Amino acid sequence: MAKNNSRILTICLYLNYFVHGIGLVVLAQNMGNLASYWRVSLAEVSYVISGVGWGRLCGYFFFSYLADKVGRKKIIFSGMLAYLVFFFALPFSLNIYLGYFLAMLAGLANSALDLGTYPSFMELGNRPWQIKNRHLDSHGDHRIAMTLAVAALLADCSQPITLEQADSVQISYPDFFQDLDQLLMNK
Repeated sequence: MAKNNSRILTICLYLNYFVHGIGLVVLAQNMGNLASYWRVSLAEVSYVISGVGWGRLCGYFFFSYLADKVGRKKIIFSGMLAYLVFFFALPFSLNIYLGYFLAMLAGLANSALDLGTYPSFMELGNRPWQIKNRHLDSHGDHRIAMTLAVAALLADCSQPITLEQADSVQISYPDFFQDLDQLLMNK
């Protein structure tokens, strides 16, 4: 992909997250207005906002299956269409039930865009990791030690990498390096 096209694609992909943020802001900042319009309490309007999360959760199961069948581009476009419906229909929703449906639709849209966006970012950055400093330090944190060990395996390394305080993995996973070696042998 040409460098200019990848920049345009990157900007469009980041706009997905901007649109999702705007959707949540629209709901959160208009809770009082929505409560009076729907004649419900603020607590009930907060249930509508939770619909975004439920829609997102349900969407991951649905769209992850569909993405393999129909392709990522169609999933992204369906997410964009769902957000358009959400933004244009919310001001005209006559009751809390329609508002909740639209919030779930926004959650579905977000999961559709996530499933299309994350792999696209991975493909845009499809070049080997480069570790500039060959001396890594976990600072005694077992989680950082394990993460750095795996990251070092993925990096494009022409020289050996040292991991200081790697023995900190004993805290939570004493056999980590043996299991990692076993995995690499089976590869």
